[in-house]
Amino acid sequence: GLREDAARALLPQKCAAARRRARAGRFARIDLGGDRPTKRFGHSAVAYSGGLWVFGGRDGARYHSDVWRFDVTTTAWRLVDVAGPAPRRAHTATLLGDAMVVVGGGDGRGALGDVWRLALNNEVKWTKVCDGFSSTNSDRPWRAWGHSAVGLEGRDDVIVIFGGASNSGQVFRATNDVELLQITDEKGVRALVHAAEGQPPPAVYRHSCTPLGGDRFLVAGGYTFAPSISSEELDGGRGISLTYCTERAYELRIVRGTVRWAELSFAGPAPFPPRGGHAACRVAHDTVFVCGGGVMTAWLPEDVDRPREEDVDSCYVLTRTDETAWRCEAACCRMPHACGGHTACVGVV
Repeated sequence: GLREDAARALLPQKCAAARRRARAGRFARIDLGGDRPTKRFGHSAVAYSGGLWVFGGRDGARYHSDVWRFDVTTTAWRLVDVAGPAPRRAHTATLLGDAMVVVGGGDGRGALGDVWRLALNNEVKWTKVCDGFSSTNSDRPWRAWGHSAVGLEGRDDVIVIFGGASNSGQVFRATNDVELLQITDEKGVRALVHAAEGQPPPAVYRHSCTPLGGDRFLVAGGYTFAPSISSEELDGGRGISLTYCTERAYELRIVRGTVRWAELSFAGPAPFPPRGGHAACRVAHDTVFVCGGGVMTAWLPEDVDRPREEDVDSCYVLTRTDETAWRCEAACCRMPHACGGHTACVGVV
């Protein structure tokens, strides 16, 4: 999440001491002057041309729709004066070429399914791509928050969407569906029909999906449901009360229009911990950095005033050792404060 008093990064900064801390794998605090975003969570961020572009998010009951750019060289924020999507949180923002594409999210009334494009080069301008699109996995229009959306390498027009949750009144659902969303200037959007192989993850939201290069992605953690929950209980609104964090991770591959799943195993020295609402980014070949997030265990409706959920400050480094095996190590740094619903990007300084 963004704090009002500071932003923090794992990137070298102006100060020599901050550079040494960053190289040592420690978080370096960046004190900020002037204008800056208000505190929030559930926002999105993409790195583009020396800047970090932040959109939306939530602070308590307030939802945001503002766009901010953080210059990694000057460490200064700038509010971008541009009108666009309605306020939202838990949406996704994916960099496609010179544009940031925002999909879905949630507001105070439920899940959203619209798609917007923000041009980042030359004139910064929002364009509504569509009000929604049809799912290839059901007869309902696609709507979700807490999903993931990543670009497909080699394609500037396809976004891989996975998971997410939706709610309408007391009815709460999550999904383990994959949508291959093709975005074009001429036709708007089109969800591509695809085949599937392997056992997918359970229905999950607020997970991470990290591109590994080529056609491979690492899907890790997130919030899912107690194994005993029935579809009737989900439809009756008990899904949110029987939610817990998962430690399961999968490799997702998109091979010639086929979605392939393979569950991964982790070796020590540290097991991959259950968590959701964390941030993850690829920092080297087959190496993923995971930071923060929240831990929730299943709780009952009578526990509504004391849910078992707690943000964490721990960080982990995941490294591939074999085709379906990964090594998990506790990182030598911890988050400056426990938080979930934040973002992490790798950019060039």
